[in-house]
Amino acid sequence: MRLLLRAGRPPHDETSSETAVAWSGGGNFSSNTGNMLASDAVYRFLNTPDTSIICDAYVPESRRLTLSEIESINSDFDAYVLPLSNALRPGFSRALENLTYVIERLNIPVIVPCVGGNVLPGSEGQLREGVRDIAYRFVRAVLDHSSSVGVRGDITRTALLKLGFHDDEIVVVGTPALYDTQDDSALEKTDSIDAESLLTIDLNSDIEGMGTFYTENERRYPTISTVFQTVAGANLLLWGMEARSFPEGIPRTVRSAAYVENRLRLFTNPKPWKEYLKERDFVFGPRIHGAVAALAVGTPAYVLTVDSRTKEIAEYHSIPNKPFHEALASGSFLAGDLYEEADYAAFNSQKSQSKENFLTFLTANGLHHIDEPGQENKDYQLLLDRFMPAPAVTPLTPDDPSALAQRLNWLRQDRDFDHWRPFGAFRPETSLYRGKVESPQKAITQLCRRDEIVTHQLSAQRHEIVALARRIERLQTSNEQYRRDIGELRATEARIDHDVKGLEGNILIRLTRKIKRMIKRG
Repeated sequence: MRLLLRAGRPPHDETSSETAVAWSGGGNFSSNTGNMLASDAVYRFLNTPDTSIICDAYVPESRRLTLSEIESINSDFDAYVLPLSNALRPGFSRALENLTYVIERLNIPVIVPCVGGNVLPGSEGQLREGVRDIAYRFVRAVLDHSSSVGVRGDITRTALLKLGFHDDEIVVVGTPALYDTQDDSALEKTDSIDAESLLTIDLNSDIEGMGTFYTENERRYPTISTVFQTVAGANLLLWGMEARSFPEGIPRTVRSAAYVENRLRLFTNPKPWKEYLKERDFVFGPRIHGAVAALAVGTPAYVLTVDSRTKEIAEYHSIPNKPFHEALASGSFLAGDLYEEADYAAFNSQKSQSKENFLTFLTANGLHHIDEPGQENKDYQLLLDRFMPAPAVTPLTPDDPSALAQRLNWLRQDRDFDHWRPFGAFRPETSLYRGKVESPQKAITQLCRRDEIVTHQLSAQRHEIVALARRIERLQTSNEQYRRDIGELRATEARIDHDVKGLEGNILIRLTRKIKRMIKRG
């Protein structure tokens, strides 16, 4: 079976973090590294020995595909699988429109194993107004190609039922990221944590009050680490760019204590992310997938919910949680407070049933998975165990010269690359210099366009050359005939001249004889 999967890259991708962050506008993880957790989980479950999977690199949602491109999907694949996160929101509506355009023109199965929406308080459980129409059209198109749609929680399910979909068409499956684990043992916590515990905060810079939340926890636990999930955090770690969108109080410059003390991380592959969290004692914050990554490897986590999308996942999986602003207002938001409140009994008791619901959904929609008898892909699991993904992105420190060397090498590329630097490159003082300062991407785009134009020009000139060669050949043939005709004419002229001279001689002799006879008679 050949599957096209909505994902930036496969789980076994070894792309460097510099390259992963630089790709497109939001990296190959679509602006949030949490997206990798769900797509990697779906990839692994569907990658049976008889299945081949190609990742779409988010292209069908980034632009309107042509009809020929859509037809190539129909001919090259047996199904299109789209793991989605918080997709039913106004900010993603253009991408939904592009995806819907494609799906409506496909004749292969289209399966959405997970999707969520963001419902505002007081909206009576409805999706935001700016996305309702396209959300309905998208889900309708998917259901025309499959039996049901998987959603991440009851809030999204209720919202879609309010749009008019039937009860059996919308199935709650939670997040596949929580099922991507080889350890099904019960999660347990120790009695308490202290200033020496290995703690990690998952930050969301868009939330009011995050600065206070972070500052107070850092003051109480000075060795606490932070895992960033966005491009702004990646740029701070990779290139030292100030994260100006981050509020006061959280690490946002290379002068931040957490940066200087090497307590910041970002991962462009889930494998090292999970390995890192597996060694931590407690993970907390408003990032749902940061908590999911920890729970998947048996590390206690607590979610401070900020909207319906984080709330519904936490509630479905019985992850310890409470509203962020409620915790902030009560003053009970330090790591120790949250750890004390956390109870994982319900989480442990229902996680196997949640996974079973997800696998049942896959089977109902015609997808084979590795938990089926005889479908286990031992070779691929061995590959995942052995491959070496990009390590954590960390602050640049004197203790890690290899990270500095790698980033400098990625930036340097080669000597010719420096001529295209938009700033910081050498520019001669002479007015004779006419070099244009352009970005590498712009230069590459221009060169590609020039190459296309030159290719068309060469093609046209090639036709002209062939026509001219044929004409010259015809002229050469005509010229040879002309030379032969001239030769024949000259030979004829010589013969005529010879004949004329002979004729003139004969006439003169006859005339002389006639005169002589006339004299004799006279």
